[in-house]
Amino acid sequence: MDFNKNKGRNKMTELETLMLDVTNTLNHNGFDEVKVVPNNTQFSIRVNYWDRIPVSLIETMEQYHSVRITEHTWEDEDCGTLYRYLVEAVDPDCGYTLNELNELDNYTEEAMYLDSVGSDDTWGVA
Repeated sequence: MDFNKNKGRNKMTELETLMLDVTNTLNHNGFDEVKVVPNNTQFSIRVNYWDRIPVSLIETMEQYHSVRITEHTWEDEDCGTLYRYLVEAVDPDCGYTLNELNELDNYTEEAMYLDSVGSDDTWGVA
């Protein structure tokens, strides 16, 4: 059997590592059940039975793990308010998510093009 063939195959992605780190932090802070659902460059989490995560813990995790956590809520007739959280990795140097950085790049490219054709900031009739 060629063991080198599988070398690196079990390596975790950065997103998987981040999901594990966030889950471990929540477990360490008393949330025994953490449901994680990945989605490309971000993931959503819910704790216990759709419980709320304290704001102070969210702020601590955002700083420690370089993430942005957005709370989403909705009302359920039987259960009351349900909480789910979207977690996105941010660049620790600038604080932007990958999608925001891509939008900034597109904006910069458009601004450079407009500048190259002599456009200014004046709005007018096309």
